[in-house]
Amino acid sequence: MIFTLASGLLNEKKIHPMRTFIGLVLWFMLLVICWPLALIMIFLFPLVWLLLLPLRIVGFTLDVVFSLIKGILLFPFRLIKAI
Repeated sequence: MIFTLASGLLNEKKIHPMRTFIGLVLWFMLLVICWPLALIMIFLFPLVWLLLLPLRIVGFTLDVVFSLIKGILLFPFRLIKAI
């Protein structure tokens, strides 16, 4: 049950290809307008992503834990509903 909940959460957050394209076009526009800022952004983006990664892991873990608690609390009602 937890595995299906976790896989469902992962499938909901797929990155759409158009979003990547728009980000790339915006970065090239920034490169043309202000190239030093664009180069700084190239180096800072992975660092910010690495700093935020533990927070994403904690958020995912809490989401799974709360789903487990919800499943445990609602299990008796599912049994009654099945009868």
